[in-house]
Amino acid sequence: KYTPANTRSAKMMGQLGIMLRKNMWLHRRCWKMSMCEVGVPAFLMQMLSVYFLVVVNLDDSSQTAEFPEVALRGWADSTSGVACKPHCMLGIVPDDAETRRLGTLVWQQVVAGSPHSELALRFFATQEALEDFHEDNETYHIFAAVFFDDPPAYHHYGVRIQADFLPADPASFSSNPANPFSAAYSSMTNSSLFEQSGFLTVQAATEQVLQQFALQSNDSGGVVLDLRTKLFPSGEQISDIMTMMPMILPPFFLLSFVPLLLVNLLHLVTEKTSKMRDYLQIAGLQMKVYWLSWGITLSMPLLVMIQVAVACGYGTGMFKHNNAVLVTLLFILFSLSLLTFCFLAQALINSKTVAMVVSVVWIFVIGSLVPNIPANKALYACLSCISPVAFYLGILSVVAGRVRGNGVSWSNAATPPDGSISFVAVLMMLALDSLVYLVLAWYITEITPGEYGVPKPFYFPFLRRYWCTAPAGTTEQKELDQLAEHESSDMFE
Repeated sequence: KYTPANTRSAKMMGQLGIMLRKNMWLHRRCWKMSMCEVGVPAFLMQMLSVYFLVVVNLDDSSQTAEFPEVALRGWADSTSGVACKPHCMLGIVPDDAETRRLGTLVWQQVVAGSPHSELALRFFATQEALEDFHEDNETYHIFAAVFFDDPPAYHHYGVRIQADFLPADPASFSSNPANPFSAAYSSMTNSSLFEQSGFLTVQAATEQVLQQFALQSNDSGGVVLDLRTKLFPSGEQISDIMTMMPMILPPFFLLSFVPLLLVNLLHLVTEKTSKMRDYLQIAGLQMKVYWLSWGITLSMPLLVMIQVAVACGYGTGMFKHNNAVLVTLLFILFSLSLLTFCFLAQALINSKTVAMVVSVVWIFVIGSLVPNIPANKALYACLSCISPVAFYLGILSVVAGRVRGNGVSWSNAATPPDGSISFVAVLMMLALDSLVYLVLAWYITEITPGEYGVPKPFYFPFLRRYWCTAPAGTTEQKELDQLAEHESSDMFE
């Protein structure tokens, strides 16, 4: 049984299918622009991933085949020893009578290479106590620490030293299945850093003492030492490259979205200036179908961009320590704001050149100005009505959380950092921006419908007849028909 409602629905679906095929044909015809629309963002994401993996995770990428065949340097001349001067300390764990005797011998061996330098010695009951001292004490800085796990045998020991002076751990790459370059990066370490840092100096001293201990214990079968390493917690000591991440990554993500807005805005402006949209409307196309088709068309590359950005962010560790749902929601809301802004911009622009300039300025230029804005919550809240600014603040929170080791999560998303707005506020502003842009695009399109359209008065949202169609034959409907005839009389004369 056919009804008017079913007929209208079938007509709308037919028109929607035609418009989607038209948009697909348009993208195929302009295939170079379509390739840039997806290819450029994907390329930029890959470049950002390579930068993060090579530069941030591997500060020193020089490669050596083996340890240098030179005498071990004294602890005072090592990079770790120089960094902790003038008050350096060697830590020993645990604190008992036998370990004190062995630890003192280890300390004597370490300082033997630098007889004119002072190195304090301290024993700690547990590694937790060692870490607390390392983080809280402001007078002495721990050069290195030796810990024993199995007294009185002392076959197993470990050496701890500052992570900044040792090569990056390749296991963190090879154990990450999301990293396609793990094999290449696994060899990009500098083994000479073990000698330069003083690590081998402590290792050699400890092994010499333990070998003497084994001989004194009448262990005729010999002893096999099990050496393990464990880094100190980084605390507030963050490398200069890590501190640059909040300045580098947000503008890079903004730049990745520029081709998406630019290409689609050019398509919409071209259809507007060529009057193709007007001809389609004269032919009977419903405008809501037209806008729905473009909304679906614009959503496809944006969805691809979201997946690529999130995958690269978590696959390389850029978004480490951050909640994946919240980060994905940030990209989704920003993409939605770009879609609605595209509809708004095309209603105001009648030139392809202007469309290109607006695309670059709106996303990249305006967003990149955020670091020059004074840190003020009220000011940030006001400027977040510009969606690239809100997105920049959101990405800044994510990257800052990665650097601190305490990223955005459900427990702290509503807590604003000093001088800025909370992550939840950023998401709310992006959602509000999308709604505002959509309403403005609808309003401007209604009052300036084009050369062959019938413009509505600027106060049309307050007219009841715009929202409620009066029954045929009533006085109100006759007045509405007369108004439409009067407004369009000039066009048909």
